[in-house]
Amino acid sequence: MNLKGYVQRWEEKDGAQGRSLEYCFTSNPDSAATWPDREEADLDCRFVFDRQNIRIPSAWGGYHICSDFNSEERRPGEFVVFCEAPFIRQS
Repeated sequence: MNLKGYVQRWEEKDGAQGRSLEYCFTSNPDSAATWPDREEADLDCRFVFDRQNIRIPSAWGGYHICSDFNSEERRPGEFVVFCEAPFIRQS
């Protein structure tokens, strides 16, 4: 079963293979990163998140590449970005 994971934050990391981005997700939209309007959030969904090959540990074993990012309005003037994937439930 896929769960909704909201983009919470991201940061650049230096590693043996160069620089990479690390993404953190949350199941709580209230603690997700926000965008000021839907257009900006939707552009980031298509041209940033969908193109990053964001890999997460899968609840089904192995890894899953996140795709099909979408946005939704959390409150007036606040939009959040999410995808549905086999996230591992955190207790």
